[in-house]
Amino acid sequence: MGRAVDYAVGQNHTLVRVLFLDPHGTQIRAREIEEKLDPGWLSSQVRTHTRHLQEIIEHATKRYPYAAGLVKYKFYDSYPSSNLVLLDRKHAFLQPYFFSLRGRANPIFFLSEAQTEEITRISREFDRLWEGARTAEDVLTRIDTGSLARVG
Repeated sequence: MGRAVDYAVGQNHTLVRVLFLDPHGTQIRAREIEEKLDPGWLSSQVRTHTRHLQEIIEHATKRYPYAAGLVKYKFYDSYPSSNLVLLDRKHAFLQPYFFSLRGRANPIFFLSEAQTEEITRISREFDRLWEGARTAEDVLTRIDTGSLARVG
């Protein structure tokens, strides 16, 4: 992901938006129960991925000072239906959640300009979730140990 963000931000000045499940939300716990995971396991994974993205942002910002304004992330508390990576709203990687499989075991589909209508629908849903999502400042804060803790 680091190289992709570096390229998107550094070469193309692309806005990168990432939605994570809220690690303190009710829906993440429902997903843990559904997948028969230990309580807090999925929340811990979200924190790990968030820390990784923060490191990517810090690295990109050192190379491209404007990068901090181009890479954003938020947290949503809706039932997860898919993982989605939108590229310039013309291409997308889509990973649906199938209830019988663990998250990472689900297939990934690549959508190209031939599926513009589907990408548009997916973009609208992403935007809807983005608008209702909480900012990182609302959910997480860095503490001296480098871990993430809940605010408020």
